[in-house]
Amino acid sequence: MYYVPDGTRLCGFYECSECHSRFLSLMTAPSMICPACGRAVDYEIGPDEEMPELKEDAKLVKIIEDFLTETFAARRREHGNDCGISGMER
Repeated sequence: MYYVPDGTRLCGFYECSECHSRFLSLMTAPSMICPACGRAVDYEIGPDEEMPELKEDAKLVKIIEDFLTETFAARRREHGNDCGISGMER
């Protein structure tokens, strides 16, 4: 499931070419660092090691505008906060 804050009017839907995870971001850049791959980097390096390089493997698939806000707001009005809607599903 994917989450964005209530009232979000614009977000980017990304897919990572490395680990194939999908996620929403409030940023809408053409590419960005994947939260799953970026978290896996070990920054504890020794004196002879190089700093790991973070790659922007997550590519923007789609920009989502107003759809989230209007759809979720309507369903929440109908069903209350516990309506089972938490974002887009894979």
